[in-house]
Amino acid sequence: MRKKLLVLIFIAALLPLIIYLIWHYKTYDPYKGYGSYYDGISIDINGKGQMKTISTFTPDGFPEDHYVFLPSSAVLPETRIYYKEADVLILSAEGHEDIALYSGGNLSNVERDLIYQTAFYSKSGEVLDKGKMLFMQSTDTAAVYVETESGGMENIYNDKEYREYGKIYIEDSAGNIEYMGDLKYIKGHGNTTWKEDKKSLGVMLNDPADLFNMGVSYSWVLMANCLDQTMFANSLVYDMARNAGMPYTPELHYADLYLNGKYNGLYQIVEKNEIGAERIDITDLNTKNQQANNALDHGMYEAYSENPKSEGERKGVCLPVDPLDITGGYIIEHDYGEKYSNEVSGFRTATGEKYVLRSPVYASEKEVNYIAEIFEEIEKRAIEGEELSDLIDIESFADKYLVEEIVKNDGAGATSSYFYKDADSVDGHVYAGPVWDYDMALGNSGRGLTDIPDHLDFCTNHMQQTRLFYYLYMNNSEFRETVKKDYQEKFRPLLKELIDGKVDEYREVVDKDDNMDTARWKRGANERYEAVDIVKDFLKKRMEFLDRVWINDEEIHVVHLLKDRGSRHPYIGVLDGGTMEILPTPKSREEDTEEPFWMVLETGERLDEDTPVHSDMTLISSSYYEEYKGKGEDGR
Repeated sequence: MRKKLLVLIFIAALLPLIIYLIWHYKTYDPYKGYGSYYDGISIDINGKGQMKTISTFTPDGFPEDHYVFLPSSAVLPETRIYYKEADVLILSAEGHEDIALYSGGNLSNVERDLIYQTAFYSKSGEVLDKGKMLFMQSTDTAAVYVETESGGMENIYNDKEYREYGKIYIEDSAGNIEYMGDLKYIKGHGNTTWKEDKKSLGVMLNDPADLFNMGVSYSWVLMANCLDQTMFANSLVYDMARNAGMPYTPELHYADLYLNGKYNGLYQIVEKNEIGAERIDITDLNTKNQQANNALDHGMYEAYSENPKSEGERKGVCLPVDPLDITGGYIIEHDYGEKYSNEVSGFRTATGEKYVLRSPVYASEKEVNYIAEIFEEIEKRAIEGEELSDLIDIESFADKYLVEEIVKNDGAGATSSYFYKDADSVDGHVYAGPVWDYDMALGNSGRGLTDIPDHLDFCTNHMQQTRLFYYLYMNNSEFRETVKKDYQEKFRPLLKELIDGKVDEYREVVDKDDNMDTARWKRGANERYEAVDIVKDFLKKRMEFLDRVWINDEEIHVVHLLKDRGSRHPYIGVLDGGTMEILPTPKSREEDTEEPFWMVLETGERLDEDTPVHSDMTLISSSYYEEYKGKGEDGR
């Protein structure tokens, strides 16, 4: 009897817990506190499953707004929606019949670009979750689907150099497979743009592929174009360079990018500037280094850095053995700051110009010294106005300068500025190019002076300017005459085509994304159209100005700005009688009681934005005028 009583007492003690568990099971909402029912939606594109399953997108700060970004290949009667825990999802829109979407059902009756009021219902008719949904779909656009090993992008976004394995599926606009397989890795790409939310990425395929007839390669860039509102600046500039006959200009192809099922925007698949038979077709010194040292990873060798007598810098690795011929090939990129400091191999010249060796990445001391001495000599002769045709291919340097100057690229010459050199047995000249990275150009940089169409910049308007092209233009008559000739014969006809309608063709290609990218990144569609209008107006005025300079030979005066607050010291070419139009803020001192202004160092006169320019001059902040008066531009 006593045992039975104890059992009853024990059961009575457990009864509240049993009741709670039963109640909790019946009322448990798996999404409560973790998101919404919309987060559990998956869309199976055309019944393909796996890589072609996408999720909804809910913008931060707008918990009731849910987007479904469909690829061009999606056929709605074959595309199915899946979700859990709810019985039905009802879509309602004024003037339209309600649509009931059951898990596993297709999207046949769904209309794109129509905002639906939506609700999830239980079997008992209870409303479980409410919101709004918008179905959008691009047109005639390829798609790239990436699945990372971790299932997320956090590790990559936290460290640009972090590499993660994964899988990739690439299709054309009709859904035909372009590539499907493993990724050796996906990683971050870019420097300034890496700080933006929409990030560019680099991928290394497990097997080489010829994507969209751009040439066989393992390595590709997924370019975000996050700073370019038009989203076609790179296409426009690359096409211009290619049509002007500039070798190895990268090919690119638009694609919708889905990362782990989440739409990440409209991207461009772009060739990398690298050595290869279908890329930059020069001698592969990197492979020769590997063969000479029986190693696949030169990173195992100790790095070195030294400052030669020229007061520059040389850095690379201590390879045990150098190949017999170290004269090429090299890919060299002009860069600055951390983008230079963080690279293994490179050099800084006596004038302060910084160059990174993109190939070979792990260059020996002899190799670094060899190519650095060539660039030291190029700079020396450019400054002194000496013959250069035995060292550089003049036309490639002139055409590279023309591209940068025509579109007024904000990073012109300073960053993403490439050069290459083959082995001497093939060709001993240094070439400028290929072109790369123009998302801040064509009047859309937002950098003041850079966007003025009626100036020459000589590739000096960046905060970390290069003066190489300025010296070539001012001191080398062969370079300057080649610039004029190639502008008239090659680039001006291409500019005319752009002005006469080709810009609108680029816009129409981008518009095929149905503004999905602008919706995903909360950038207004009107901003894109305004940016396109800026490009059209810029190019028209730009050609009119360049015609006056390089066809009519009107006089140009060089204005050199010193001591601006942004640490830029550009050389600006202004037509005789023209004005600066915009002036950056001059640098001030802490003890200043009045705002500084610009003064002409040679005369002591004040110069404003609307002051006519009739001679070459140096501008100095009024705060520093007395310090620099009677001295050179370096203050000595």
